[in-house]
Amino acid sequence: MRRELAAAIDDAYSADPAQLDGNTLELLKSGILTASEYTKLLEQAKAANNATMVRMIGKYAGDAAKARGESHGMNDREATALRLAEYNSRSYTGGDRLEAFDNMVNLYHRCTNNPAMIDHWDELNGEIVEKF
Repeated sequence: MRRELAAAIDDAYSADPAQLDGNTLELLKSGILTASEYTKLLEQAKAANNATMVRMIGKYAGDAAKARGESHGMNDREATALRLAEYNSRSYTGGDRLEAFDNMVNLYHRCTNNPAMIDHWDELNGEIVEKF
C-alpha cells in the first residue's frame, strides 16, 4: 500500500505542462519581482496544489538569489529571502503525506500491540486522517 501511495504522490508532484501559468511565468522571466513577491506567488501555487509552478517559482527565486548575492553580497537580506523561497519550494514534494502515512502505520502497530491504546486510536490518529 505504501508503494502505491508513493507512486501516486510522485505522479501528483511531477512536472506537468498543463499546470504552467503563463502570466506568472512572464513575471518570473521579467526579473522585476522582490523576494516577498516570490514568496507570495509560491504560497499561492502551494494553495492551488500546483507543484509545477512551485518548482518554477523556486527555480527563478534561486536564480535571482544568486544574481543578488553576486551584486550585493551573499549576506544581503533580499538574497537571503530569495534563497529561503527557493528552499521552501524544494520541500513541496508530497513527502509530508508519505510521512503522515508512516506515522499512521506506526501508531496502528503501537495500538494493536498495546490493548490499552486501542480505545485511543481515533483520539491519537484523528487529526492525521483529517489532514491526509
